[in-house]
Amino acid sequence: AFAQNLNTTATTTSSSTTDSNLTCTDDEFALVCRITTDGFNEVSTDIRAVEQELLNLNANEEEEEIDQMILDEAKELATFIRQLQELEREKLKLTGEQDFDSSIKDTQN
Repeated sequence: AFAQNLNTTATTTSSSTTDSNLTCTDDEFALVCRITTDGFNEVSTDIRAVEQELLNLNANEEEEEIDQMILDEAKELATFIRQLQELEREKLKLTGEQDFDSSIKDTQN
């Protein structure tokens, strides 16, 4: 759904612009930001669900006979997913700050 919404918005935005730099109106920009944020939230929710499933393998250890190596790998993978999510969150924050700083400089010139 996210990719489809973004593609539709990009097509609409690019067809309604006359500038070769593909500028967009404030409303178009807000729409693209909202769709992108919704997409990130959707992906993040899916990733957290996978992480939780991996952690649940360890919680259900008594109920099912699961090889200890598989449990250890699942826990390690869940930890890796959490670390990746944290790094992505930090990268997004830094990118946003950089884009904001760049926008301020552009408006000052």
